[in-house]
Amino acid sequence: MDAASALEKELLKHLNDHYDNCRLTIRRAGSDGLSIFGGDKDDKKKIESLLQDTRENAGDWFY
Repeated sequence: MDAASALEKELLKHLNDHYDNCRLTIRRAGSDGLSIFGGDKDDKKKIESLLQDTRENAGDWFY
């Protein structure tokens, strides 16, 4: 499993703890970005925090 697939799997697990019927698509791009469809203004900040926590704890789930 490559890093993007592993990140997608782990992040989706965390998102599903907070959101029902959540879908996630990770796309490789030349620059960093996060697009959120639906939800309210605070959802993007919450999801950014979940993403950051997931990335910082990669040692716990990636290897």
